[in-house]
Amino acid sequence: FKQKTAYEILSGLVGSEMCIRDRGPEVQLRVYGDEFYSRYENIDGYSVVYDQDHGLYCYALLISGEYVSSGVYSSLSPPDGVRRHFKESEEVRNRKFESRYAKMNPHPSAFKPSLNLRTFGPEKGLLEGRRVSEGEIKGLTVLVQFTDVKSSVTAADVDALLNGQGYHENGNFCSVREYFRLMSSGKLDYTNEVVGPITLSHNRQYYTENLLVKEALDLAVKGGLALEKFDSRGVGTVDAMSFLYAGQTQYLGELWPHNSFIDLQYTNMKTYFFM
Repeated sequence: FKQKTAYEILSGLVGSEMCIRDRGPEVQLRVYGDEFYSRYENIDGYSVVYDQDHGLYCYALLISGEYVSSGVYSSLSPPDGVRRHFKESEEVRNRKFESRYAKMNPHPSAFKPSLNLRTFGPEKGLLEGRRVSEGEIKGLTVLVQFTDVKSSVTAADVDALLNGQGYHENGNFCSVREYFRLMSSGKLDYTNEVVGPITLSHNRQYYTENLLVKEALDLAVKGGLALEKFDSRGVGTVDAMSFLYAGQTQYLGELWPHNSFIDLQYTNMKTYFFM
């Protein structure tokens, strides 16, 4: 875990460099985009895609405006027919963006305003969604690690980051709890119970294509975690869930830091938003 990036939700990256280990040696890539759509180039500026069959990042070809793997590993010489800074067509980019956006956001509910809400809307001028913005709220934070990447940070370290009083480690101004207390003028006391680290069943690369949330929460509940303690309103819904994974932040697929929602049921408790 990297404490400075534990709650890092980015609007976009433009040419940020990252090192990735696939089935070959570590490869350095430049990342462009955000959690809804992104593309990758090697250091020489050639577009690359992850080839599932080879387990490697390979040079990308453009077919009908969409990236297709050439099957040539990105650390080798580029094959014929590829150019630097290949981009997918606008139509393809929009389609992928809209698909990802729809998947990550709940469908808006139909609303018929009463006379006194016609100006402000159902959320009184605030963003749509379930709100727990006042009182004592306990969130759940699950630490996860992979078969090939293990945590070097303890649950106590993360607990201090989330709940500590007078916390200033790693250049932070304060803990997450103190931040929300300050921003709410003392109205919100948001604490977190830290669980884990829980070891998932696959390597890190697997979870770029497969959301880790359900597996991690299943394992936590199977281990005896009672979700009722995270329901401050007594309505059968977990107020807040966060998942922090071991290793360097991965700006890839489902591991790209993001907010989303997931509808899971555990006896009399269900889930909604997570990050």
